[in-house]
Amino acid sequence: MIKMKFLLALCCSLMLVASAADAQTKRPKALPLKTQITNAEAAYKAGNYAEAQTLYTALIKKQKRNALFYKERGNAHLNQSNFDAAIADYNMALKVKKNYVKAVFNRGLAYYAKGENAKALTDYDRAATLLDAPSKVKPADLRKRGLTPKDLGEPMAAEKIFYARGIARYKQADYQVAAQDFSEAIARKADYSEAYDGRASARFGLKQYKESASDFEKVKQLTPASTRPEPYLKWMRETAAVQN
Repeated sequence: MIKMKFLLALCCSLMLVASAADAQTKRPKALPLKTQITNAEAAYKAGNYAEAQTLYTALIKKQKRNALFYKERGNAHLNQSNFDAAIADYNMALKVKKNYVKAVFNRGLAYYAKGENAKALTDYDRAATLLDAPSKVKPADLRKRGLTPKDLGEPMAAEKIFYARGIARYKQADYQVAAQDFSEAIARKADYSEAYDGRASARFGLKQYKESASDFEKVKQLTPASTRPEPYLKWMRETAAVQN
């Protein structure tokens, strides 16, 4: 009897060892970091923002002081309208890299989406300053300000900052300054139809109808399928006919 119990116990032990070995054999190998990053980027570009969020969370667990990962997860949150979570991630990115221009700008977008226009404008102003720093300031002066080009993260298109700031200022009915921002965006990207549209609206608010009509015509030229300029152009043509 004792011998039988011993044999049973031995068999059970061997089965447990075999099961553990099988589990270890079947456990999937961790993907290389570069592959994980590629997968996260691909998910984001495909519009699979929830998946991208999950993948960037896994990457953050591996590299807790990677500003890019926090910024990208913030972008995934932003595209899912999770504005507070996006802002939290942009804040984390800025703790790691304090002058990260894209994190500053994208946080401004999140604030604007939340309806916090003043905070959005503060971030847009800061982003515009940081954007100009490497090109307009000598290296010695840049160091005095505690900046290096590397601190700013990857480069971004300046016209986006001026366009976003123009939108925020237009919302405050600050049409003159909004028009200036839209002009700055157009100066940097001559075919920026959204900026022409924004400036047309700002000039309309300033009652600069001729200039507004010219911008709306440019919108039609750049985006022939758009019907948005038509009501404004019709009203301005009718007004001009009455005035004549």
